[in-house]
Order: sequence, then structure tokens, then C-alpha cells
Amino acid sequence: MTQVSTFWLAGTPAIFNLFLRCRHSNIRHERSGNDFLQPTASPHVFLVATALKRMFLPLVPLHRSRHSPHAQLEHFLVQNVGIRTPTYMSTSLPAKPALLQTLPLQVADQIAKSIMDASFSPGSRLREVELAQFFDVSRATIREALRHLEQRELVRIQPQKGAYVTQLSAKELDDLFEVRASLLATGTRLATERCSEADAKRLRGQLARLRESVEDLESYVRASSGMVEILIQLSNNDVLARYVRDFALQIGRYVRLGLASELRRKRSVAMWTRIVNAVVSGDSEAAALLHRNLALENRSAALEEFERKHKPATTPTPD
Repeated sequence: MTQVSTFWLAGTPAIFNLFLRCRHSNIRHERSGNDFLQPTASPHVFLVATALKRMFLPLVPLHRSRHSPHAQLEHFLVQNVGIRTPTYMSTSLPAKPALLQTLPLQVADQIAKSIMDASFSPGSRLREVELAQFFDVSRATIREALRHLEQRELVRIQPQKGAYVTQLSAKELDDLFEVRASLLATGTRLATERCSEADAKRLRGQLARLRESVEDLESYVRASSGMVEILIQLSNNDVLARYVRDFALQIGRYVRLGLASELRRKRSVAMWTRIVNAVVSGDSEAAALLHRNLALENRSAALEEFERKHKPATTPTPD
């Protein structure tokens, strides 16, 4: 153990004794953004160490000698408790790590992907226990993730019954595509105004991948989403980008309906080719109009497929 001056501890025998009794506790540490190590499993150790720091290190200088009393005490705390003093001492608790704050969102995104690719079919129940075991997280994390999905209108939470994947709706399909068409038209117009030679090369490369994937629905959907993402990035409008990405989570199931047939995907590639040519040539109005038309064509194809799948079965009449 690092030698600590008895002068520092002369007036605090009770605190220091408690500190020594607690220092071998099994403490789990999590690093936060301000380089402060917070023991999360033994709060009594944290409180004792905080008391010590308040008494001995109320303000830690920017430049400390390695052999100064401050440095020795800091080393003692790190070695025996696992607490590092920041450059400026603060008595307030540090913020939680960002990863922990976004964990429910990460889980929600994964569940959303499973909903969009039909791993969870419309109307199916999402069971907290099974999801918690699958993602190796707490049920509280799953509940928060499901609340995020409810806000995205991918899940409905029914009191005393649980969470269910929302059913597809012709009205929602129509509404989502109408708004998305306007957003994509605006984004493509802005992208055209900012498109450089390097950007044009990037667009052509993604268009080539789109053509290569036309025979496979999932590959084509990913490549098409990649085209949209490039254009939205080129628009350099963060607000617009956020809206388009949020819509992508809601509209994903309908997009797959609109691209279900290979013939429809071939028509989509042809329209994408015209869009890229307009963007590269700098014709912003033509590019915006073409992308809006593509979105509306996708809406019509999705609606047609939706009605085909949800057409009530007819009972043959007896002769």
C-alpha cells in the first residue's frame, strides 16, 4: 500500500477505518465521459472516498508533481478503491456512460429490423422474457425499447396483455409514402446542388450494386436504402436526414411490399438510373421530380400488393 501521511488522516480515524474495511469490496467500475471511475456495486465505498476527497482534495491543480501529497493520495484511491480524481474535483456524481443510456434504443433498432424483415409478423406478440433472454438484457430495458417502438408505431402496448406488432394499414401506407415522397424530393434537390465529382462516382458505384442485387429482394432493399442514404448525406441537412431515417423505420415493411416482384425492382432500377444521371448532370429540379415519382410508384406497387395479400377469400357458390 502506498504510504499516506498520517497528518492527512489524523482527524478522520472513523472515516479512514471504514474506508479500509470497504476497500476490498468487489467493485464493478464503469468509465464515463469525464474519465472518472465510479464504483457502482458498493455505494458506501464511493461515499467514503468522496468524503476523503472533499477533505483532502477540494481542488486538484491542473499541474501536479508526481510526488506531491495530492498525487500520492490520488494513487492511493486508484489502487485501493478504483476512484480517479478528475483534473478539477467535483462533488457531484458523474453522468452515466452513453452506452448505457442508449442500450434500449439499440435493442429497439434490432427489434425494428426483425419487424421490417417479417421475422416478427404483424399481430404477433413480443414477449418481454424471451426478448430479455435473447438480447441478454433486463426486462426493464426491453420495456423501454418497446415504448420506443410504440412511438414509431411499429408496436402497440395493451395494458395487462403485452406488446404486439402493429397490423399493416392501407391508410398508413398511403400517408407514409406521400410524406416520404416530398422529403426525398427535397433531399435529392439539395444533393444535386452539392454533388461533386467524387460524390458522382460514389452514386454510380451504389447504382451498380443496386443493379447487381435486382434478383434478391432483401439485397435490393438494402442497396436502395444505400442510395437514399448517400443522397441524404449529400443534402447536408441534418433535420431532413433525421426525418428520412425515422420514416425509413416506419415505412420499411411497406417498401418491401412495393418491391416484392422482380419486375417491379427492374423498373425501380431504371428510375434510379435516371435519378442518378439528373443528379450528376446538375439538374436539381428533374432529379427531385424523378425521385418523387419513384416514391409514388413504390406506393402504388405496395398498395396493390397489400390489397392482393389482404383480399378476403371468396367462398365458391354451390352449383
